[in-house]
Amino acid sequence: RGAAPQFAAQLARLRRTQSAISRSIRILEQELGVALFERHPSGMVPTEAGRALLARGAAAAAEFQALAGDMRELDPRR
Repeated sequence: RGAAPQFAAQLARLRRTQSAISRSIRILEQELGVALFERHPSGMVPTEAGRALLARGAAAAAEFQALAGDMRELDPRR
């Protein structure tokens, strides 16, 4: 139950509809060949693969942000 409001808040932040996000998740699951969520009538729960993807994705996003900051510092137009 607690996940539904969080999911709705994330959708609003991403400015995407639930159906668009669901479609993207299914495509990603097909490409990776694993289920990222267990689907239940009451909602979705991340699988072990889903939790691993989240952790690695968060690390990759943080690394990209650091890289982008480094590149801005190297910009000779500053």
